[in-house]
Amino acid sequence: MNFNFNNLANTELMLKNALADSTFTAETNSTPTVEIATEVPIGSHRGDTFHFHRYQHVTPASTIIRDDLPSPQPESLNREFIPAKINFYGRSVLLSSQFVYYDQFDNEMMAAELLGISMIRGQEEILRDKLLSTTNIISCANGSNSDDPTHFSLADLLDVEAWHYRNNSLQFTKSIMGSPNENSTPINACYIMLMPTDLSVTLKSLPEFVSPERYGNPAMRFSINEFGTLSHHRFLMSTGYNDVVRSSAGGEPVQQSVSLGQGAISQLVPSDPSSTRLERIDTSATDIHRQLIVLALTYVYSCAITAEYAVTKVEFTKS
Repeated sequence: MNFNFNNLANTELMLKNALADSTFTAETNSTPTVEIATEVPIGSHRGDTFHFHRYQHVTPASTIIRDDLPSPQPESLNREFIPAKINFYGRSVLLSSQFVYYDQFDNEMMAAELLGISMIRGQEEILRDKLLSTTNIISCANGSNSDDPTHFSLADLLDVEAWHYRNNSLQFTKSIMGSPNENSTPINACYIMLMPTDLSVTLKSLPEFVSPERYGNPAMRFSINEFGTLSHHRFLMSTGYNDVVRSSAGGEPVQQSVSLGQGAISQLVPSDPSSTRLERIDTSATDIHRQLIVLALTYVYSCAITAEYAVTKVEFTKS
């Protein structure tokens, strides 16, 4: 995930030029949701609410058209609007006099980059909380234990996929043919499952599971966070989904994954330069005895579940 600092208020010229000409690459090992959320760009925006939208399906074109029959009436093209609160978020870091005195430029550049990483991770938390707020839940019932819910199993994954099929949920990725020359495995068209790290033990124990090393071509990986594929799902692993949500009927810890189809969640990507602001504050301007510098990053962000029928939580007892 890349990000830019668009507005560099009160930043010294040397630092401003370096930041303005650079795009830092944030660590994405724990931010898979940011990668898969649909980006909705907007320009200058006023107000505290943004309306994401999706178009309703048009009635099937099954009317016979003939010269001796009247033409079918045009149908209104309808959109469903999903309102989402627009908020400002931010974080600042304080550089002491020691940081200011020694390698000031390098330390400010590092501080700016770390602030950018904190922004991406903040967006990940917001998106994750939004997905986990869905009321769609599928409890595993086919695992090796007799608990409620059971451990995760292939049969449960097939139930999740059947749920997607019933809802006409579109898959994220297309099928990929394998190649004997590259010793690669064919990959089905897939939905995405955001998974806790503990689920990796169960997945590796299933003979049908395919790890990315067996894809052959590294370019076949959907994400740097991809753990592998099973049936019609590709699994993205993140520590952010490791929380225990409750206890099972047998008293065991219960965790959740999130299964998504295409367009399930969207995020706002403002193009207005004032929407992302990095500000440098030199406190020595007001107090000569305090040689401190503050770097503050603020940004505008909003997200929404834009296809409730394409996202469901999956509950299972911890492996």
